[in-house]
Amino acid sequence: MASYSRTSSGWKAQISFKDTNGDFRKKTKSGFRTKADAQAWANEMEVEKKNGGSLASADILFYEYFEDWYELYKSNLRPASYKNYVINGKNLKKYAPNLLLSQINRSTYQLLLDDFAKEHAKGTVKMFKEETSAALRNAYADGLLKIDPTINTINKGTDTPKSVNSNFLDSEDISKFTSYLESGPIDSENFIYYTLLLSGLRYGELCGLRPKDVSVDTKEITVNLQRLTRAPFTTSVPKTEESKRTLIMPERWFNYLGKYRRTVGMQSEFIIPLPVSNDQAIKHLRQRLASIGIDNKTITLHGLRHTHVSWLLSNDVDIHYISRRVGHKNSIVTQTVYAHLLTEHVHRQDEKVLDIIG
Repeated sequence: MASYSRTSSGWKAQISFKDTNGDFRKKTKSGFRTKADAQAWANEMEVEKKNGGSLASADILFYEYFEDWYELYKSNLRPASYKNYVINGKNLKKYAPNLLLSQINRSTYQLLLDDFAKEHAKGTVKMFKEETSAALRNAYADGLLKIDPTINTINKGTDTPKSVNSNFLDSEDISKFTSYLESGPIDSENFIYYTLLLSGLRYGELCGLRPKDVSVDTKEITVNLQRLTRAPFTTSVPKTEESKRTLIMPERWFNYLGKYRRTVGMQSEFIIPLPVSNDQAIKHLRQRLASIGIDNKTITLHGLRHTHVSWLLSNDVDIHYISRRVGHKNSIVTQTVYAHLLTEHVHRQDEKVLDIIG
Protein backbone atom coordinates (compact mmCIF):
# COMPACT_ATOMS: atom_id res chain seq x y z
CA MET A 1 0.00 0.00 0.00
CA ALA A 2 1.32 3.42 -0.94
CA SER A 3 1.23 6.68 0.98
CA TYR A 4 1.75 10.22 -0.27
CA SER A 5 2.78 13.49 1.32
CA ARG A 6 3.60 17.00 0.18
CA THR A 7 7.18 18.20 0.74
CA SER A 8 9.03 21.45 0.13
CA SER A 9 10.18 20.13 -3.26
CA GLY A 10 6.87 18.64 -4.46
CA TRP A 11 5.29 15.28 -3.67
CA LYS A 12 6.71 12.20 -1.98
CA ALA A 13 5.51 8.60 -2.39
CA GLN A 14 6.28 5.62 -0.17
CA ILE A 15 5.47 1.95 -0.67
CA SER A 16 5.99 -1.09 1.55
CA PHE A 17 7.44 -4.44 0.51
CA LYS A 18 9.33 -7.48 1.77
CA ASP A 19 12.93 -8.01 0.73
CA THR A 20 14.51 -11.34 -0.24
CA ASN A 21 15.01 -12.18 3.45
CA GLY A 22 11.34 -11.61 4.21
CA ASP A 23 12.04 -8.44 6.19
CA PHE A 24 9.59 -5.55 5.98
CA ARG A 25 11.04 -2.59 4.07
CA LYS A 26 9.95 0.74 2.62
CA LYS A 27 10.89 2.44 -0.63
CA THR A 28 10.51 6.17 -1.00
CA LYS A 29 10.86 8.61 -3.86
CA SER A 30 10.35 12.35 -3.65
CA GLY A 31 10.53 15.38 -5.92
CA PHE A 32 7.39 14.61 -7.95
CA ARG A 33 5.79 17.72 -9.43
CA THR A 34 2.22 16.53 -8.78
CA LYS A 35 0.50 13.92 -6.66
CA ALA A 36 -0.53 12.16 -9.87
CA ASP A 37 3.15 11.73 -10.80
CA ALA A 38 3.84 10.24 -7.37
CA GLN A 39 0.88 7.87 -7.76
CA ALA A 40 2.09 6.79 -11.20
CA TRP A 41 5.51 5.87 -9.79
CA ALA A 42 3.92 3.97 -6.90
CA ASN A 43 1.72 2.05 -9.34
CA GLU A 44 4.81 1.06 -11.35
CA MET A 45 6.48 -0.21 -8.19
CA GLU A 46 3.37 -2.19 -7.23
CA VAL A 47 3.32 -3.83 -10.67
CA GLU A 48 7.02 -4.68 -10.37
CA LYS A 49 6.40 -6.14 -6.92
CA LYS A 50 3.54 -8.33 -8.19
CA ASN A 51 5.72 -9.54 -11.05
CA GLY A 52 8.34 -10.73 -8.59
CA GLY A 53 10.83 -7.92 -9.12
CA SER A 54 13.14 -6.74 -6.34
CA LEU A 55 12.42 -3.24 -5.11
CA ALA A 56 15.52 -3.08 -2.92
CA SER A 57 17.90 -1.00 -4.99
CA ALA A 58 21.00 1.08 -4.51
CA ASP A 59 19.77 3.50 -7.19
CA ILE A 60 18.18 5.72 -4.58
CA LEU A 61 19.40 9.04 -3.28
CA PHE A 62 21.41 8.56 -0.10
CA TYR A 63 19.37 11.06 1.92
CA GLU A 64 16.15 9.29 0.87
CA TYR A 65 17.58 5.91 1.89
CA PHE A 66 18.65 7.43 5.22
CA GLU A 67 15.12 8.78 5.82
CA ASP A 68 13.59 5.38 5.03
CA TRP A 69 16.11 3.70 7.32
CA TYR A 70 15.53 5.84 10.40
CA GLU A 71 11.75 5.82 9.93
CA LEU A 72 11.85 2.01 9.94
CA TYR A 73 14.45 1.34 12.64
CA LYS A 74 14.48 4.43 14.87
CA SER A 75 10.80 5.32 15.24
CA ASN A 76 10.73 3.92 18.80
CA LEU A 77 13.33 6.39 20.10
CA ARG A 78 12.60 9.23 22.48
CA PRO A 79 11.36 12.28 20.52
CA ALA A 80 14.53 14.26 21.28
CA SER A 81 16.76 11.42 20.03
CA TYR A 82 14.61 10.81 16.95
CA LYS A 83 14.83 14.52 16.12
CA ASN A 84 18.61 14.14 15.70
CA TYR A 85 18.04 11.68 12.85
CA VAL A 86 15.55 14.05 11.22
CA ILE A 87 18.08 16.89 11.45
CA ASN A 88 20.85 14.77 9.94
CA GLY A 89 18.49 13.68 7.16
CA LYS A 90 18.13 17.37 6.30
CA ASN A 91 21.91 17.78 6.55
CA LEU A 92 22.40 14.93 4.09
CA LYS A 93 19.98 16.53 1.65
CA LYS A 94 21.84 19.84 1.98
CA TYR A 95 25.38 18.48 1.59
CA ALA A 96 24.70 15.58 -0.80
CA PRO A 97 21.42 16.30 -2.61
CA ASN A 98 22.31 14.25 -5.70
CA LEU A 99 24.45 11.48 -4.19
CA LEU A 100 23.10 8.02 -4.99
CA LEU A 101 23.53 5.19 -2.53
CA SER A 102 25.20 3.20 -5.31
CA GLN A 103 27.88 5.91 -5.68
CA ILE A 104 29.08 5.67 -2.09
CA ASN A 105 32.47 4.17 -1.34
CA ARG A 106 35.05 5.03 1.30
CA SER A 107 36.36 7.98 -0.71
CA THR A 108 33.00 9.58 -1.50
CA TYR A 109 31.81 9.09 2.07
CA GLN A 110 34.99 10.62 3.51
CA LEU A 111 34.59 13.61 1.17
CA LEU A 112 31.02 14.05 2.42
CA LEU A 113 32.24 13.99 6.03
CA ASP A 114 34.99 16.48 5.17
CA ASP A 115 32.52 18.90 3.57
CA PHE A 116 30.27 18.68 6.60
CA ALA A 117 33.23 19.18 8.96
CA LYS A 118 34.18 22.48 7.30
CA GLU A 119 31.15 24.17 8.88
CA HIS A 120 30.55 22.12 12.03
CA ALA A 121 32.26 21.38 15.32
CA LYS A 122 33.76 18.00 16.09
CA GLY A 123 30.88 16.90 18.32
CA THR A 124 28.30 17.67 15.63
CA VAL A 125 30.35 15.83 13.00
CA LYS A 126 30.67 12.86 15.37
CA MET A 127 26.89 12.49 15.63
CA PHE A 128 26.43 12.99 11.87
CA LYS A 129 29.06 10.32 11.19
CA GLU A 130 27.63 7.84 13.71
CA GLU A 131 24.09 8.06 12.37
CA THR A 132 24.92 8.03 8.66
CA SER A 133 27.48 5.23 9.17
CA ALA A 134 24.84 3.08 10.84
CA ALA A 135 22.57 3.50 7.81
CA LEU A 136 25.40 2.64 5.41
CA ARG A 137 26.31 -0.49 7.38
CA ASN A 138 22.67 -1.50 7.12
CA ALA A 139 22.79 -1.02 3.33
CA TYR A 140 25.96 -3.13 3.20
CA ALA A 141 24.33 -5.88 5.28
CA ASP A 142 21.35 -5.88 2.90
CA GLY A 143 23.62 -6.31 -0.11
CA LEU A 144 22.93 -2.85 -1.53
CA LEU A 145 26.62 -1.93 -1.21
CA LYS A 146 29.53 -4.19 -2.17
CA ILE A 147 31.82 -2.85 0.57
CA ASP A 148 31.37 -1.19 3.94
CA PRO A 149 32.28 2.45 3.11
CA THR A 150 32.53 3.49 6.76
CA ILE A 151 35.75 1.59 7.55
CA ASN A 152 38.64 3.87 8.62
CA THR A 153 36.75 7.09 7.90
CA ILE A 154 37.72 9.93 10.23
CA ASN A 155 36.18 13.00 11.83
CA LYS A 156 37.97 16.20 10.79
CA GLY A 157 35.72 18.57 12.71
CA THR A 158 37.42 21.00 15.07
CA ASP A 159 36.55 22.92 18.20
CA THR A 160 38.47 26.18 18.01
CA PRO A 161 39.12 28.20 21.16
CA LYS A 162 36.74 30.84 19.83
CA SER A 163 33.84 28.40 19.40
CA VAL A 164 34.40 26.95 22.88
CA ASN A 165 34.78 30.25 24.71
CA SER A 166 31.83 31.90 23.00
CA ASN A 167 29.40 29.35 24.44
CA PHE A 168 29.93 30.15 28.10
CA LEU A 169 30.24 33.23 30.28
CA ASP A 170 33.36 34.16 32.21
CA SER A 171 33.27 35.27 35.86
CA GLU A 172 32.81 38.95 35.00
CA ASP A 173 29.97 38.11 32.60
CA ILE A 174 28.31 35.92 35.26
CA SER A 175 28.37 38.71 37.82
CA LYS A 176 26.99 41.23 35.33
CA PHE A 177 24.24 38.91 34.05
CA THR A 178 23.05 37.72 37.47
CA SER A 179 22.84 41.34 38.64
CA TYR A 180 20.78 42.17 35.55
CA LEU A 181 18.42 39.24 36.16
CA GLU A 182 17.99 39.99 39.86
CA SER A 183 17.21 43.66 39.28
CA GLY A 184 15.23 43.34 36.05
CA PRO A 185 11.71 42.16 35.22
CA ILE A 186 10.79 38.66 36.37
CA ASP A 187 9.34 36.56 33.57
CA SER A 188 9.60 32.94 32.44
CA GLU A 189 12.65 33.51 30.27
CA ASN A 190 14.64 35.36 32.92
CA PHE A 191 13.71 32.65 35.43
CA ILE A 192 14.99 30.02 32.98
CA TYR A 193 18.32 31.81 32.49
CA TYR A 194 18.78 32.43 36.20
CA THR A 195 18.02 28.84 37.17
CA LEU A 196 20.19 27.21 34.50
CA LEU A 197 23.07 29.46 35.47
CA LEU A 198 22.83 28.69 39.20
CA SER A 199 21.98 24.98 38.91
CA GLY A 200 23.62 23.51 35.81
CA LEU A 201 20.35 21.75 34.98
CA ARG A 202 19.51 20.69 31.45
CA TYR A 203 16.67 22.76 30.01
CA GLY A 204 14.37 19.73 29.76
CA GLU A 205 15.04 18.94 33.43
CA LEU A 206 14.11 22.47 34.45
CA CYS A 207 10.87 22.25 32.46
CA GLY A 208 10.03 19.01 34.30
CA LEU A 209 10.54 20.59 37.73
CA ARG A 210 7.41 20.66 39.94
CA PRO A 211 6.70 22.54 43.18
CA LYS A 212 6.93 19.26 45.10
CA ASP A 213 10.49 18.81 43.78
CA VAL A 214 11.59 21.97 45.61
CA SER A 215 12.39 21.99 49.34
CA VAL A 216 12.61 25.43 50.90
CA ASP A 217 13.58 23.87 54.25
CA THR A 218 16.65 22.00 53.00
CA LYS A 219 17.38 24.46 50.16
CA GLU A 220 17.37 21.62 47.62
CA ILE A 221 15.74 20.71 44.32
CA THR A 222 15.26 17.14 43.10
CA VAL A 223 15.32 16.06 39.46
CA ASN A 224 12.84 13.25 38.81
CA LEU A 225 11.44 14.16 35.39
CA GLN A 226 12.42 15.72 32.10
CA ARG A 227 9.92 17.40 29.82
CA LEU A 228 9.74 18.13 26.11
CA THR A 229 10.19 21.84 25.47
CA ARG A 230 7.78 21.81 22.53
CA ALA A 231 4.26 20.46 22.00
CA PRO A 232 2.96 18.08 23.27
CA PHE A 233 5.25 18.85 26.28
CA THR A 234 5.24 15.22 27.43
CA THR A 235 7.31 14.09 30.41
CA SER A 236 9.62 11.12 30.85
CA VAL A 237 12.11 9.85 33.39
CA PRO A 238 15.74 10.92 32.86
CA LYS A 239 17.86 8.67 30.65
CA THR A 240 20.25 7.57 33.40
CA GLU A 241 20.03 6.97 37.12
CA GLU A 242 22.73 9.60 37.64
CA SER A 243 20.43 12.21 36.10
CA LYS A 244 17.96 11.62 38.94
CA ARG A 245 19.59 13.73 41.60
CA THR A 246 19.18 16.24 44.39
CA LEU A 247 21.22 19.43 44.41
CA ILE A 248 21.66 22.32 46.78
CA MET A 249 20.57 25.80 45.67
CA PRO A 250 21.41 29.24 47.12
CA GLU A 251 19.04 31.35 49.18
CA ARG A 252 18.89 34.00 46.46
CA TRP A 253 17.42 31.47 44.02
CA PHE A 254 14.58 30.64 46.42
CA ASN A 255 13.88 34.36 46.82
CA TYR A 256 13.77 34.71 43.03
CA LEU A 257 11.55 31.62 42.75
CA GLY A 258 9.03 33.13 45.18
CA LYS A 259 8.80 36.35 43.16
CA TYR A 260 8.54 34.39 39.91
CA ARG A 261 5.71 32.16 41.15
CA ARG A 262 3.76 35.16 42.38
CA THR A 263 4.15 36.62 38.89
CA VAL A 264 3.10 33.58 36.83
CA GLY A 265 0.63 32.10 39.32
CA MET A 266 0.70 29.03 41.54
CA GLN A 267 -1.85 26.74 39.85
CA SER A 268 0.31 24.86 37.35
CA GLU A 269 1.61 21.34 37.95
CA PHE A 270 5.01 22.56 36.77
CA ILE A 271 7.08 25.52 37.90
CA ILE A 272 7.33 26.55 34.24
CA PRO A 273 3.71 26.17 33.06
CA LEU A 274 4.44 26.46 29.33
CA PRO A 275 8.05 25.99 28.17
CA VAL A 276 9.50 28.64 25.89
CA SER A 277 10.80 27.20 22.60
CA ASN A 278 14.52 26.58 22.57
CA ASP A 279 15.09 28.88 19.57
CA GLN A 280 13.12 31.75 21.11
CA ALA A 281 14.85 31.38 24.47
CA ILE A 282 18.30 31.45 22.83
CA LYS A 283 17.42 34.47 20.69
CA HIS A 284 16.21 36.46 23.69
CA LEU A 285 19.14 35.29 25.83
CA ARG A 286 21.61 36.76 23.36
CA GLN A 287 19.58 39.96 23.07
CA ARG A 288 19.55 40.45 26.83
CA LEU A 289 23.26 39.73 27.11
CA ALA A 290 23.95 42.23 24.34
CA SER A 291 21.85 44.85 26.14
CA ILE A 292 24.34 44.79 29.04
CA GLY A 293 27.43 44.80 26.85
CA ILE A 294 28.01 41.05 26.48
CA ASP A 295 27.67 40.91 22.72
CA ASN A 296 30.55 38.63 21.70
CA LYS A 297 28.82 35.38 22.62
CA THR A 298 26.98 32.75 20.59
CA ILE A 299 25.74 31.17 23.80
CA THR A 300 22.89 28.64 23.99
CA LEU A 301 20.78 27.40 26.89
CA HIS A 302 23.16 24.46 27.20
CA GLY A 303 25.92 27.05 27.30
CA LEU A 304 24.51 28.25 30.63
CA ARG A 305 25.01 24.69 31.90
CA HIS A 306 28.61 24.85 30.62
CA THR A 307 28.96 28.19 32.38
CA HIS A 308 27.83 26.64 35.67
CA VAL A 309 30.48 23.92 35.41
CA SER A 310 33.24 26.35 34.43
CA TRP A 311 32.20 28.62 37.32
CA LEU A 312 32.61 25.76 39.81
CA LEU A 313 35.87 24.56 38.26
CA SER A 314 37.37 28.04 38.37
CA ASN A 315 36.65 28.07 42.11
CA ASP A 316 38.35 24.68 42.61
CA VAL A 317 35.21 22.65 43.32
CA ASP A 318 35.98 18.92 43.18
CA ILE A 319 35.39 17.36 39.74
CA HIS A 320 33.58 14.33 41.22
CA TYR A 321 31.15 16.61 43.06
CA ILE A 322 30.51 18.61 39.87
CA SER A 323 29.87 15.39 37.95
CA ARG A 324 27.19 14.32 40.45
CA ARG A 325 25.66 17.80 40.53
CA VAL A 326 25.14 18.03 36.77
CA GLY A 327 24.01 14.41 36.42
CA HIS A 328 26.89 12.96 34.42
CA LYS A 329 27.25 9.19 34.44
CA ASN A 330 30.73 9.54 35.95
CA SER A 331 33.51 12.08 36.30
CA ILE A 332 35.20 10.78 33.14
CA VAL A 333 32.31 12.24 31.14
CA THR A 334 32.78 15.57 32.90
CA GLN A 335 36.51 15.52 32.26
CA THR A 336 35.96 14.73 28.57
CA VAL A 337 33.33 17.42 27.99
CA TYR A 338 35.22 20.10 29.91
CA ALA A 339 38.81 19.18 29.05
CA HIS A 340 39.44 22.72 27.78
CA LEU A 341 38.64 24.09 31.25
CA LEU A 342 40.46 21.45 33.28
CA THR A 343 43.93 22.52 32.12
CA GLU A 344 43.68 25.76 34.08
CA HIS A 345 42.22 23.83 37.02
CA VAL A 346 45.21 21.44 37.03
CA HIS A 347 47.65 24.36 36.93
CA ARG A 348 46.06 25.82 40.06
CA GLN A 349 46.32 22.44 41.77
CA ASP A 350 50.01 22.27 40.80
CA GLU A 351 50.57 25.63 42.46
CA LYS A 352 48.86 24.40 45.63
CA VAL A 353 51.02 21.27 45.70
CA LEU A 354 54.19 23.34 45.29
CA ASP A 355 53.07 25.61 48.13
CA ILE A 356 52.64 22.52 50.34
CA ILE A 357 55.79 20.60 49.45
CA GLY A 358 58.05 23.49 48.46
